[in-house]
Amino acid sequence: MRLATFRAGEGATALEVVLSEFPGDAGGLLPNINRWRAQVSLPPATLDQVEADSTPVGAPPMAGRVLHLRGETVHMLGAVLHDTGAGRTRFLKATGAPAVIEAHKPAFEQFARSLAAMKEGG
Repeated sequence: MRLATFRAGEGATALEVVLSEFPGDAGGLLPNINRWRAQVSLPPATLDQVEADSTPVGAPPMAGRVLHLRGETVHMLGAVLHDTGAGRTRFLKATGAPAVIEAHKPAFEQFARSLAAMKEGG
């Protein structure tokens, strides 16, 4: 379920950030990351590749990974945060042109860390 969508800019400077939440592990980390990889025209990755190319964020009960997917014309920043205490997974992703994503990467990562730090019910 989509909780929020943020949009900024237009055309080449457009950025869209989406926050969604699903019950349980929502199918698992790897299938969700590979779905995102397909959205930016990248081939599927293995779990070892995802873990090597992403950064851990948070700590149980709310922990996950943050990654930067670099498609040829579109980049995506993504965070998958599994909350074992509340039995849910939150997904945060931003898509846009490579330069736009690079410019917003620090703010995105800070937002992902703040989501990972939220207590159950937040």
